[in-house]
Amino acid sequence: MIMNHTMIIGYIGCGFLFVSFIPQTIKVIRSKEVSALSPIFLVCILIASVCLGIYAYDLSAYPVMLANCSVFVNNLILLCTYLCYNK
Repeated sequence: MIMNHTMIIGYIGCGFLFVSFIPQTIKVIRSKEVSALSPIFLVCILIASVCLGIYAYDLSAYPVMLANCSVFVNNLILLCTYLCYNK
């Protein structure tokens, strides 16, 4: 597979999308402050990530698939944290 400029831009965007979730995820895990998290939002994002990941796989749009996998993992961690620490 030859890397063209579009794929490179896609992977750069994927990297920034992945990195953008990390500070918030770490903050929530460390503080255990989950009152600002909306479980409905997190579930919707998880479903969207799965659907878009499947769509990207079917189109062989691997940067998009990778980005949605990272969004899925981060939001799954946030949802699990919410479920563990919600009072």
